Amino acid sequence: MSSVPVALAVVSDSVVVAEGFVSVLAFGAADLDFDLQLVPPEMSDAADVVLYDVTGLHDGHELVLRRLVKADGAVVVAIGAASREDLTARALELGAVGFLPMTAEAEEIIEGIRKAAAGVLGDDGRHTLDAIDQGQPAGLTERETDVLRLITLGLNNTEIAGDLFVSINTVKTYIRSLYRKIGATSRAHAVSWAMQRGFARRADTEFGA
Repeated sequence: MSSVPVALAVVSDSVVVAEGFVSVLAFGAADLDFDLQLVPPEMSDAADVVLYDVTGLHDGHELVLRRLVKADGAVVVAIGAASREDLTARALELGAVGFLPMTAEAEEIIEGIRKAAAGVLGDDGRHTLDAIDQGQPAGLTERETDVLRLITLGLNNTEIAGDLFVSINTVKTYIRSLYRKIGATSRAHAVSWAMQRGFARRADTEFGA
């Protein structure tokens, strides 16, 4: 799957979580013929990608994540429970490039690692995972995925229309369609769904009309 080795560190307050992820990824990488080189968390500065457990942000403890994000060369991807949207959002605000739920299959996590290591510069100036691929499992079209990505970045319907050079009514049609496909009932719900699949979110996001 990849001829370029990727050095990975898993950083978590829980030794059980870290060791569990390492074990799952080691077997998964072997099955997928992915050259994944696991490094201990204390050597995370030498990693290409760092999986950071967002539970480490409880009670405002942000020092470790801030250090990881500032490290040269390492790309940080948040991992955690999908129910902790508050911690996930904070991790993204602090510089994590995306989010992978702990319940994801090993193949999905490894694919996220591969994309994070490859790095794609997002519209907000940060590296982000490939939004097109993220939308495909729900059956989103490329344009619907574009709209969802812009919603997640905090743009309102008028701004999205201008960015995509379409009418506001067309944007609303795309939104209704993508809501139906992902099972969202509100803009906040759609953003939550998107963040759980690695879409970057701006720190100043507001849910517009």
